[in-house]
Amino acid sequence: MEWSEIALFRGVVDGQLTFEINVSVPDATAFEAATARQLEAIKLFYSRDFPELTYDQASALLSYREFARLCAEALFGKITIQLRKALSACLAAYVSSDPEISSWVVEWQRKVFERGSTFPRVRGSPYFEDVSSFADYLDGVLEMNGLGHMMERK
Repeated sequence: MEWSEIALFRGVVDGQLTFEINVSVPDATAFEAATARQLEAIKLFYSRDFPELTYDQASALLSYREFARLCAEALFGKITIQLRKALSACLAAYVSSDPEISSWVVEWQRKVFERGSTFPRVRGSPYFEDVSSFADYLDGVLEMNGLGHMMERK
C-alpha cells in the first residue's frame, strides 16, 4: 500500500491539520463484541466510528493507538499536542497497514499490560525505525504544503 493511501493530507480545518486515514482492522478471531468503553476510546483517537468491532479487533486498534502515541512522543515531542494527536492517528494507520508490524504491536501491548509498565519504551523496538520513516514522509507532506514550520523533530 502506498503511504499516501494510508494518510492523505486534507489541509487545515478550523486551525487543525486534517488527514484522511485508512485504518486496517484485523480479521476477527473471536466474536465477543467490543465494549462501549473500547468503542469510545477508538472514536476519540481515530475521529471516526468503527461499527461492529469484536473485542479483539478493538484491542488491536487500541494497541496501535498506544504504540503510535508513544512513537509520536518520541519523534514529535516539541510540537503542539493537537498536531501530535493528528500525526499519532496517521502513525497508527501505518501500523495497521502492515500485518507483521500490527501483529508485533498487539503482542508488545499484551506484554506491556502483563508487566504493568506505565512507561514502555518504543525507541529501539523492532519497528520503531519503520514508523520513523513514515513520520519522515509526513514531515515531507507538511513541508510540500507550506507547513513545515509546524514540525520540529527531536
